[in-house]
Formats: sequence, structure tokens, C-alpha cells
Amino acid sequence: MKKKIIAGLVFVLIVCGCAYGLPYWVETEVSKRLDLVEVVIAKRDLSPRTVIEESYLDTIWVPSVYVEQKAYITKDEVLGKISTSKGYIPAGSLFYKSALSNVSEVNDAVLFDLKEGQVLLALETNLVKLAANTLIPNQIVDIYVTLEDRERNHVFSELLRCVRILGVKDHMGLDLDDPKSSGAPHVLQLAITKEALPVLQKAIDIGEVSYYASKDAYLSTSECEIVWDSDAMQLLGYEKSPQ
Repeated sequence: MKKKIIAGLVFVLIVCGCAYGLPYWVETEVSKRLDLVEVVIAKRDLSPRTVIEESYLDTIWVPSVYVEQKAYITKDEVLGKISTSKGYIPAGSLFYKSALSNVSEVNDAVLFDLKEGQVLLALETNLVKLAANTLIPNQIVDIYVTLEDRERNHVFSELLRCVRILGVKDHMGLDLDDPKSSGAPHVLQLAITKEALPVLQKAIDIGEVSYYASKDAYLSTSECEIVWDSDAMQLLGYEKSPQ
């Protein structure tokens, strides 16, 4: 009887060992054979002339044979760099060295138009989003966002006020007045304060952003003001006032 019990326990141990140990062994062996490496990829679509932030990045494990020398491997290698004028980077893509530059190496005039505490944000657009509005460099716009509340009602609310447009580019990264440009707007380059950047990025990720010529363009002396008491800020999880 004892022998049967012992044999049964041994059998159970063997089954448990196979159930828990075999998948780990298989995973380990596969990893060894494939020589998997961790590489940085784009978490979302990135337009030309976008400064790479931590929130734009993700990592995946891939066989080393698929990792080209032309691509960056780690997050540290791409953080703070800027996508080139033709460097559209789709979500899930590797960061190829030809698509990124150091900000100090970029000669775009728009970067020199940034004020202290501002960064350049490239926001995708099209004729539908522009709603027939003609937006040009140095124009001031107010940014709105459409979000869903807890009852799944759509809430349209102002988010940022008096945001300056630095440039308007087509899908090739050319200025719209360039003779080679398609003339169709694809990217708005905006001067965003570092304080407002995470707010706008969160709104882009979970809502629908739109922009309109600012009604306060000639009344306000400051740029890119966060509308703290708006419904949008509450839905995004921010307090009504920073104080």
C-alpha cells in the first residue's frame, strides 16, 4: 500500500514538474536558440520633427538576426533626438538611425522660434480636422479635445489657449509654400510649454484633438495656457487649479 502511495506521489511530482518546468525549459531553450534581444520601438505614430519622449517608447524582444545595425537598440539612444523632416515613424517600428537626428544638428528655423521652456510638438492634421480653416506659421490657436465621460457622453472642451503654430508641413515634411509640396497639410508644428506637454499628449492618446483660430490671440501676453478649470482637465484626471 505504501509503495502505491509513494509511486502515486512520484507520479504527481513528475506531472507537476512537467507542467511547470517544461514551459520554462522550452522558453529558455527557444530564447537561447533564437538569441533574443530587447529593442526599442515606437509606441505610437510619430510625425516628422517630433522630439522623442519617454512616453513615445516601448520595447519588444526579437531574434538578433532581425536587428539591423541601422537601427537603435536602447531607449537611451533615442531619447531627446528628433525625427527628420521626412522621418515619419509608424507605431511598432524600429528607430532607424536615418530617421532621427540630434536636435543640435537640426537646422529648421522653427526650432529657433521656440521660447524658453517650450518644446516643439508635431501634431498630425488634415483638411477635415482643419474644418476649412487656413492655419499658417505664427498664427495663434486654441486647442480643444473631445472626451467621453463616465456615462460615455461626448464632452467637447477647451484644453489649451493661445498656442503658437511654428510650421505647417505636408506628408513629406515640406512647407506648404514649397514648390514641391503637395499643398495638403499633414503636420502642425506647435510651440508647447513643458508643463502643457503631458496634458496635451494624454488628450491625444485618449481623445480627439481639434484646434481653432484663437479668440484671445491679441489679448493675451502669454502662450500655451492650460485651461485648468475646463471639463477636459477634470476628465483627464487633473485638478481644477495648480494651486
